[in-house]
Amino acid sequence: MSPSRYRMLTATSVLLALAAGVVVGAGASGMRASGAPSSGAELAERVAELEAERAELRERLGGAEEFGASVGPLVVRDVLAGRSVLLVTTGDVEDAEASSVAALVEAAGGRVAGGVGMTEDLVDGRRADQLRELARRLLPAGASLPAGGDPGSLVGALLASLLVVDPVTGEPRSEEVEREVALTALAEAGFLRASEPVPPAELVLVLTGAGVGTAAGDATGGTVRERSQLLRAVVSELARVGRGVVVAGPPASADADGLVGVVRTDAGTRTRVSTVDTLGGGEGSAVAVLALRAAWEGEVGHFGGAGNAGRRSPLAPGT
Repeated sequence: MSPSRYRMLTATSVLLALAAGVVVGAGASGMRASGAPSSGAELAERVAELEAERAELRERLGGAEEFGASVGPLVVRDVLAGRSVLLVTTGDVEDAEASSVAALVEAAGGRVAGGVGMTEDLVDGRRADQLRELARRLLPAGASLPAGGDPGSLVGALLASLLVVDPVTGEPRSEEVEREVALTALAEAGFLRASEPVPPAELVLVLTGAGVGTAAGDATGGTVRERSQLLRAVVSELARVGRGVVVAGPPASADADGLVGVVRTDAGTRTRVSTVDTLGGGEGSAVAVLALRAAWEGEVGHFGGAGNAGRRSPLAPGT
């Protein structure tokens, strides 16, 4: 990718960051400048002014996001040429978001080998024993299980054996019939949603949302953090045997309880799984695709605008 295309992505990042900063700062600075209103009429007038400012800033931010979306295909052109990508989504990701990212993978010259959706049942702690038993029973011949018996690691090892090619030989780790039987069983149990068929891929892109659940574990089958920890174990196993795994989510996913945040703070996972926290903005999908390219080249990084990110975006290939 040329340096000019990388500068284009950088410009998009700056536009989005500035727009977001102005949205946050405008209301606070306005209130400090004007002080407390002295009457109901003044209060109503100030509220109307702030509403107008917010509408204008939303329009500006929307323009920056539109610009980012329009230049995304140019920024990522050919960076995944010839590479196959497995697209994995968590239960809080909209289909439209996944389709948009998949289209950008194709625009980058990559091929989306298939899609797998991890459902709310998969992260429901009340079904952990059933998930653990099913993962053990469906493991292909010759595949090994991780030492730990937690359901996240077990289902991650199962999915890795089914859907990630051997990075040395480029060959599948399982037979087609084994993949079909296992994915069908997991889908019938309510743990996965899978497109048909799902051949193994070289790279894995995991899309996540802001996180689901509450602190009331008994009512929801687990807290947000407990669910994120299970998903972290899944992606860690995918990365353990594959060439590269990227987890991408919106800014809130980088919080302490979100999947991106949990990956970034786990010492064993952060060194082999890349993350992106700008999904949903104009630049997010392009950054995720660039992170996949970096992963293919052996670079693990944490990209975005959160405090636990390393930098805004991967460097362009060749720069």
